[in-house]
Amino acid sequence: GYRATFHIPFYNKKALFFFAGCPKCNIPIYKTVFQPSEEFPINTIRGKVFIKRVFVCPNCRTYYAPHPGFRLSDNNGYYLECPDIISYQYNFIKMNDLGSTKGRLDL
Repeated sequence: GYRATFHIPFYNKKALFFFAGCPKCNIPIYKTVFQPSEEFPINTIRGKVFIKRVFVCPNCRTYYAPHPGFRLSDNNGYYLECPDIISYQYNFIKMNDLGSTKGRLDL
């Protein structure tokens, strides 16, 4: 698999409830939420982290996940740039199987 890096790119606008575009290419991004019993594990340079939600840009094949307890716009999280469509689809299928459109109140 691929290791997520710790810092996500800088955002110039703070958002409380949604993020309109990819920080890298400004294309609309999609979000899925992992319920408390099914948080998604990712391997990072600081060890395994269980993420609560993930945002994905199909245009640049990048996944963004805020660190637990933070919003995406807080600039504290992880990102994964998939080098090819195969790795992008592989990760998409894994996350889509566990993800939900049902929200959760905690960060």
